[in-house]
This record gives sequence, structure tokens and C-alpha cells, in this order.
Amino acid sequence: MISSRQTKIQLRNSYPYNEALDDLVEFFNRRIKNDFRKKELLDYLEKCRREKTVTFRYIYEKFIEYTNENKDYEELTDKDREMIDDLFHFWG
Repeated sequence: MISSRQTKIQLRNSYPYNEALDDLVEFFNRRIKNDFRKKELLDYLEKCRREKTVTFRYIYEKFIEYTNENKDYEELTDKDREMIDDLFHFWG
């Protein structure tokens, strides 16, 4: 059975790695306040860009680890949720 949330979300036809990484850079710049952790994640995204891949499960785990350690968590917007769903679909 498909939930009502799933019926509202339309996954992209593709999610090129540069676009995915650009979206993640913007997301982390908005959400991560700790400069060291932000730099760590942004540096990792640059490594992904050089390797032309997005290791999203690892990236997501690091983000969740950050939010748990820092108790720094805002509720995700619908746009953020859709991006994360797309990232898991194409790169998870």
C-alpha cells in the first residue's frame, strides 16, 4: 500500500551527481552551524565530486550523527524531504 506522502512525491527522472552535490552543499550551509563539522562534510562532498559519485548513505549518517551530537536539529521542509528521498533513490 502506498502512503499519501508517497503519492505526493514525484521522484526525478535522474539526479546527476553535480546537481545532487550542489543541493547538499546548499543544505549543509543552511543547517550546520558548527564550522568544523560543516567543513568536514563540505570537504567530503568535494571528494565525491572528484570521484563523480554521491555516497549518500554515508553522508546522511554523518549528518544525523552531527544533529544528535549537537542537538542542532530543525524540522525538515517538504523540499528538503523530497531532496533526501531523491538522493536515497538515486544515490542511496
